[in-house]
Amino acid sequence: MFQISPIYRTHMPKLKLTILAASFFICEAQALPLKPIYEEIRDTNAPDFTAYGIEPQRFRYRGSLDGNNDCSVTQSEVAAVAKGINPRNQIVLDIEFWWTVNGLPSSRCASNLTQEQIEDKYIQVVKWAHEANPDLEVGFYAVPPGRHFPGYGDSASVKAWESRAANMEELGATVDRQYPSLYTLTDNQQEWKNFADAQIKQAAQYGKPVCPLVWPEYHQAAPDSVASTPIPYEFWRAQLTHLLNHEDVECIVIWKLARAWNPNAGWWKATLDVMEEMQSTKSKPGVLQFSSTAYDINESAGSASIVVTRSSGSDGAVSVDYSTGNDTAVGGAATDGADYSFTNGTLNFAAGITTSRFSVPIVDDTDVEAIETLNLALTNPDGGATLGASNTAVLAIADNDLSTSAKACEGFTPTIVGTSKGETINGSPGPDVISALGGNDVIRGNGGADVICGGPGDDQIYGGDDNDNLSGGRGNDRLFGDAGDDYLHGHEDFDSCDGGPHVSRDQASSRCERLINVP
Repeated sequence: MFQISPIYRTHMPKLKLTILAASFFICEAQALPLKPIYEEIRDTNAPDFTAYGIEPQRFRYRGSLDGNNDCSVTQSEVAAVAKGINPRNQIVLDIEFWWTVNGLPSSRCASNLTQEQIEDKYIQVVKWAHEANPDLEVGFYAVPPGRHFPGYGDSASVKAWESRAANMEELGATVDRQYPSLYTLTDNQQEWKNFADAQIKQAAQYGKPVCPLVWPEYHQAAPDSVASTPIPYEFWRAQLTHLLNHEDVECIVIWKLARAWNPNAGWWKATLDVMEEMQSTKSKPGVLQFSSTAYDINESAGSASIVVTRSSGSDGAVSVDYSTGNDTAVGGAATDGADYSFTNGTLNFAAGITTSRFSVPIVDDTDVEAIETLNLALTNPDGGATLGASNTAVLAIADNDLSTSAKACEGFTPTIVGTSKGETINGSPGPDVISALGGNDVIRGNGGADVICGGPGDDQIYGGDDNDNLSGGRGNDRLFGDAGDDYLHGHEDFDSCDGGPHVSRDQASSRCERLINVP
């Protein structure tokens, strides 16, 4: 591990020292792992940090915990603090009036107490908090283990600090998280790194998540030349980078005294750059949704193939459940068992795979029907994937059966066949047999002696200039014989039959509810 000799610390120009130390950290900052960064930034006019991916970390200070300012904490005060912590059920309690931040007895409040008695007070606070809010994760600012600077080496003070930290084992086992204080008491980056590693090592010994607190200003106890001033871009980015890469660090908390917010501060720009770098390494499992919100199939196809896509990333293996269901529409709703077979299951996407599909069995019946629809749904994405907006869709089933009661079509083989959707169908200049399958169609025979039968739906049928046979099929149809000696056959529902100019020679069936130009 790179070290700077104390001799060079003394004699090397400060500018060169900073550059070398910064180079150490920059080399370390490769492929940042994705870890949470939280904030207790108290600046006036500060932005909404959640927009940058930085969630708030709730603190409670002496004013909330020692309301009488008598060095005591009551169960009711702790209960009031413990309830209603949002958005995350985590809290940092700042109690520095029993132990100081260094883990030593406070001369004002605990000078007559032993280390064990002070530890019992902190443990009692955690127990009260858990009684009031069993799901709350509780930690204290700086203790255990208490802050020591520089925190490394073989001095007697370091040994004493390490011993105190080891003796806080019961408190370390009681709290839910450790929040060691890594505030910057030096302008030497390597020295800060060694200090931070020592604090983290002591905090990690209790086996609880470690979330160090950092402050983007030099501590007031730092050298006079930098004390209480903002930490520059390079040094602050180096601190965040080192902590994110540390195997014992689970998250970082940025704490800051109230100042006027400065969006151009070097520390803030460094924070944004680090957040962006973290996001670039974030796994992107993808968004799962149907390739379309509307599918259609002819009932003779046997099955419909439904495509599900994976976009905005394909990292790792993911899955999603699919299912079919009856449409709730009145009329035109497909029925499970009669028109299709219910199906459900799970689609699995291996890493890098961006499409998958499932099949819906279709029943080919002999009923003359309008277009019928069923619902498709995606649920329960897994593996980190999310559902897209098109997580539901509709499958339309088109009928392939012609009406057996449409007399004009009996015994004829269609030369022109429409689709199940409403459309305009035009015959050729010669004789045609035109069959519409469904929908509200407009059908024109044009020239020739045509046989035209509409399908389910409200159709308009025009015979053209020759002797035509027209059949409406189901629906409220309008039949126009036009020129020629025409036969107009209504069917079900309410049909209008208009023979055209050859009134005496046109014929209409009894199914025509309204007759025009027909004898």
